[in-house]
Amino acid sequence: VRDGFGTMRFPDGGVYTGSWANDLFNGNGKYTASDGTTYDGNYTDGVCDGFGTMRFTDGSIYTGHWKNNQYNGDGTYTSADGTVVYKGVFKNNVLDGHGSLSDSDGRYYEGEFYKGYKRGHGVFKWPDGSHYEGNFENDVRCGYGVYTAPNGSRYEGQWKNDVEWGKGRHYAHDFSSYDGCWKKGFPQGKGVVTWPNGESYSGQFSKGWFTGFATYT
Repeated sequence: VRDGFGTMRFPDGGVYTGSWANDLFNGNGKYTASDGTTYDGNYTDGVCDGFGTMRFTDGSIYTGHWKNNQYNGDGTYTSADGTVVYKGVFKNNVLDGHGSLSDSDGRYYEGEFYKGYKRGHGVFKWPDGSHYEGNFENDVRCGYGVYTAPNGSRYEGQWKNDVEWGKGRHYAHDFSSYDGCWKKGFPQGKGVVTWPNGESYSGQFSKGWFTGFATYT
């Protein structure tokens, strides 16, 4: 029975160097697979368990906590080219909990994840300076949130399928505003437009255009 520190070479070309107990990897050790993938960290009864780092053959890296050979707990995943980085909580190899994610297009998200998707409260930033803070569902804006465009215009209200949908207020960069109903990203239904000079339009909208009876003051 192997016990203590030692090195073993497997028939498939894999190599393990580290601690053993009860004939299994137990404690700190490093395993190098035949394809070049390496794991350097803690083992429990032959599986990755505790803190460790896995380096994949494509150059990507995971460093963090493990349980039963899967990412579980706090960890950091970095893509091969370094452009995609996730720092946060994992559950059974997927993003699940609070974390931050940056991608190759320069976009950045920090907030809640559930089963690999953005879900719950979060902040999303685009490289052009625009940003959104609010609720997400299955990777898209859904529920209440605030979006601010690069020119300073802002929307506060309900979202659905990643667009303005429901009750909301839009503040334009020219200081005019629209307060009312939205559908598929456009004013739809009853709403009020107010201009900087105090004049206002109250009435119906269809796909962003005035329509039907209205009151102008």
